[in-house]
Amino acid sequence: MTVTADTRQDQDTLVEPAAVPGDHLVDEGAGHHTEEEAPRRRPGVVRATVLPWFALIMTVLAMFAVLLVGYLFVFTHTAATREQHVLASQFNERVAILAALGHRVPDGTPIATLEIPAIGVHQIAVYGTSAADLEKGPGLMPRTAPPGVRGNSVIAGRRVTFGRPFANLLSLVKGDRIIVINGRGTFTYRVTRSGVARPGQADPVEPSTRPELTLVTSPPLSESGREYVVAALAGPPLAQPRYVITRPTSELALSGDASAVPGTIVWGVLALLAVVATVLAYRRWPQTGTIYFLSTPIMLATAVLWFEHLAQLLPATF
Repeated sequence: MTVTADTRQDQDTLVEPAAVPGDHLVDEGAGHHTEEEAPRRRPGVVRATVLPWFALIMTVLAMFAVLLVGYLFVFTHTAATREQHVLASQFNERVAILAALGHRVPDGTPIATLEIPAIGVHQIAVYGTSAADLEKGPGLMPRTAPPGVRGNSVIAGRRVTFGRPFANLLSLVKGDRIIVINGRGTFTYRVTRSGVARPGQADPVEPSTRPELTLVTSPPLSESGREYVVAALAGPPLAQPRYVITRPTSELALSGDASAVPGTIVWGVLALLAVVATVLAYRRWPQTGTIYFLSTPIMLATAVLWFEHLAQLLPATF
């Protein structure tokens, strides 16, 4: 009995290390990882792929938003100052006389000097009130009466951007002087009234039989209509043949320039492509700063050109 038990014990000992079929022959890493870790892996892969691009898109949008604000509220003032210096050098007495006589001159042509001492305005006024014209300075609305004659002379100007010459228009009070100097002389106007014309109310740019000057600009973004100041000519008006007023609708509305839409789209796409190309290049060659050195001027140039066209889509007096 003892021998048999020992023999069986030895046999059990020999059998025990043997592998039982189907017990541990399966690779532990293969089956378990496929069934248990794969579902965990897929969301991680999605997050690793999508989140960086989402973050990149949001970063690019935020960057362009900051640049746009800087362009509108900083760069445009510098650009307007430069334009005023150019207009002063281009001011031509003969052209100013033609404009004062009611002849149409090219849009953006300097035709008069506008001075408003009470709010510190001294600007060269141009002919035309499109968005591009008012980037240079205040503009005489086409087909309104020339300053100094009987009728309503309408001059529009920007309130927020491009030097914002009419930012403090409503701070003018009755009796304040407005001086216009053109090819036919110096004309002084005295403020008679001011306010905000809401939609449905009488439009201050409508024709008048009195020798008046009307200055208009946009109200705050939260409001609609237009701010205006009306001034009467101090002294008798100049003799002027009957003036036919046929204002273009686009000039009357002082809206944005729809012709800037194609340029806005093209330069917007180019600006975005410049950013994407820069990011891809940096990911491929992350150890060199030459990429940013070469690409930054390109990105800034395309962004500025994009903003220039985008600004023309905003209201002309913004």
